[in-house]
Amino acid sequence: MQNTPYIEPPDDEVSITDLDANDNKYHPSARFVQRALQYFLRTKRRFLTIAIAGTSALFLLVVLLPLLPKPAAPQQKERPTPPPSPTANAVETAYLSDKIIYINTLDGSINALQAKSGQAFWHYQPASPASRPLTIVQNTVYFTTQTNQKSVAYALDAGNGRPRWQRQLPDAHLSLISATATALYFLGPNGEIYTLDARNGTLLWQYKEKGSSSHSWLAILNGTVYITNLDRMTISALQASTGHFLWSKQGVGAIWILETTPDIAYIQLSNTTFYALKTSDGSVLWQYTGIEQGGSFTLQQNVIYLTTHTGTVVALKASDGALLWQFKEMYPIWGSLVVAAQTTYLNSLDGNIYALNASNGRLLWRQKINDPLTNFAPPISGQVYTGSAEQIYVATNNGITYAFRTSTGELLWQYRAGLILPARRNETAAAFEPAVYIILHDNTFVALRLRDGAIIWHYKKAVQEPPFLEQGILYISTQDGLMQALSADTGAALWQVAINRQAPPAR
Repeated sequence: MQNTPYIEPPDDEVSITDLDANDNKYHPSARFVQRALQYFLRTKRRFLTIAIAGTSALFLLVVLLPLLPKPAAPQQKERPTPPPSPTANAVETAYLSDKIIYINTLDGSINALQAKSGQAFWHYQPASPASRPLTIVQNTVYFTTQTNQKSVAYALDAGNGRPRWQRQLPDAHLSLISATATALYFLGPNGEIYTLDARNGTLLWQYKEKGSSSHSWLAILNGTVYITNLDRMTISALQASTGHFLWSKQGVGAIWILETTPDIAYIQLSNTTFYALKTSDGSVLWQYTGIEQGGSFTLQQNVIYLTTHTGTVVALKASDGALLWQFKEMYPIWGSLVVAAQTTYLNSLDGNIYALNASNGRLLWRQKINDPLTNFAPPISGQVYTGSAEQIYVATNNGITYAFRTSTGELLWQYRAGLILPARRNETAAAFEPAVYIILHDNTFVALRLRDGAIIWHYKKAVQEPPFLEQGILYISTQDGLMQALSADTGAALWQVAINRQAPPAR
């Protein structure tokens, strides 16, 4: 055999060297075997290359795909969509007139139902969940949506749900404080005020006072914007239509807007004194010293009724602060004040409810309903629903509701909220007797017969918020997501609707 130099073959290929000189290396069968082996090796290399490339591509797809930016979804025009399918969900109700009920669901959609039948008028799903509460002025529904990046104000036609306009707000954390027929007022996180035109959402004016604070209150009353800065203890007034600065006052201690008229603002600027200020320039018309911090205050028919720090009830002429009358008992009267039908009702820490003649302060009657030093809710509680002017209702914190005759103070009946008794009534004659509706501690409520407090019917579902009573129908939103209409006379269900949590597909 010959000595031949070694030659390194290429990758995946074999060089065949004939070491036997006596053999015929060009024999056909030898050439066939050589070609077949080379073809096999080349094919093997191609398969290995494909397999390695495929494995690498699969690895990159699995690892890098979640990191790649997602393609933007095609934008769809927001518009009213068909009514949702029934699925339970808690709701917030903003009732308007006797025709339409507007509902804001937990998924952030806005729904409008016909009040008499519960039939859906329209359903609107904004790009982000709608904030609560809805604000309805005239024929427009206003609300905002908020994300970490932006806040958007919406105006919908209240009749058909179609957008009238939408506008991105200049700050992502603005709160809609008030809406009028002409403007929307927003308060920023650091006391900034932004005002939008209610017709088209354009910016009318903005205001940020020097030393503005995140601890600020905003109120729009009788054409004036009042902003209270609790850090600086100041209150400032702006013209609502233009944002023009009117005046500012420095307070000491408590600062409260007690009441306003178009011409006068009654403002507490210290723990013991409140002022009557001219709304146009802030000049002091008169002041009264001796009030109780956080005491009761109400303005009715140009008369101010209030409790003082000594426990006396006084009545002042609202225009000039002149003392009209005062009422004092041996025991200080520091309770809540309600004025109705020329009578001032108030409760006291001595456990009595008092009725005073609103014009002269003369005691009409008083009734003992509680032990001394036991606090209770004010008379004509917001948890009692009735149209009667002949009776007054006192809901106490021990779970008892009392009904008194307004003219004499006679106790007509009392109802212990924790005790549900069978109805004592004639099933036919008493079905349409006047009733009073009282919310119980578990958020259910009862209908009591007005003349004697007997139970007419009991609603056993927990309500989301106080019912609306309109033309003999109670409209109720429940905590399990139902919207119901009940006959106020009998408690019979007229209709019910469940609000969908998922937005329906667009038309």
